[in-house]
Amino acid sequence: MPAWEHIDTQSPDLLDLLARWEALRGERRYPARADIDPAAFRPHLGTVMLIAPHQGDRLQFRYRLIGDLIASRAGYDLTGRTFDDLPDPAFRDFCQHLFERALALGEPISATGRRLIAGEPFYFDSLVLPLSTDGVAIDMFLAKLIYPAEMNPAGPPAAPWNWHKKEST
Repeated sequence: MPAWEHIDTQSPDLLDLLARWEALRGERRYPARADIDPAAFRPHLGTVMLIAPHQGDRLQFRYRLIGDLIASRAGYDLTGRTFDDLPDPAFRDFCQHLFERALALGEPISATGRRLIAGEPFYFDSLVLPLSTDGVAIDMFLAKLIYPAEMNPAGPPAAPWNWHKKEST
């Protein structure tokens, strides 16, 4: 596996996804969505997203598929919707900038960050992998976001997530 300049993750889970993407890619610059065999990605099913860039008045990113585990934990499914529909403005901006950067770089990218869920901070690690129907132009991303235990000693966010600040009692 080549050393990608913008991959900083040490997560075995994300590095496994990267290795599977590399195997699909072969000698091409990018693999295609059609190359993804769900059986070969079984350890990641339910926890990955397919996200497509769309250039209209401005560059947007649309969720084409959200893993069922992600949707059940979040308490909603954004399949068919854009980053504009994310409930947390700071996380929305983070995602927009991360995917704009991934599109501009044209290579895999990882990033860590913090987001608020129910008013509590949770730290995450993420991986964004480009896909291309023609092998040249990126027309989709395979992405995964995890909440590593070493970054969240109190545990991962409880499911389903309540995006509103906890009420004081």
